[in-house]
Amino acid sequence: MERKANKLRVSSPTKKERAVLDSLYFITSFDELVAELQWPADEVHKALISLIKKGWVVQFVPQKGIPEPIEGLDEDMLRKSFFVATREGLLAHNSRK
Repeated sequence: MERKANKLRVSSPTKKERAVLDSLYFITSFDELVAELQWPADEVHKALISLIKKGWVVQFVPQKGIPEPIEGLDEDMLRKSFFVATREGLLAHNSRK
């Protein structure tokens, strides 16, 4: 029985995704991320959507004043949310191809 090699490969993040992952070793708000990266909010927004869809970042939505992790993506709440890299995201970030 043959294994499919492409399932074993971890895709590499883009330069922008790598920069975002650099900032998400600890839970970080959208505003903190924009300030740290010094990018327009729309660019950070776009990068986060890509990273969340890949499963490399978890979104935390504030509920009753406390950030709670959610499954998937809530794009309407993105700019009010917090984020942290997942184990898979850190592995992709730290693997140099």
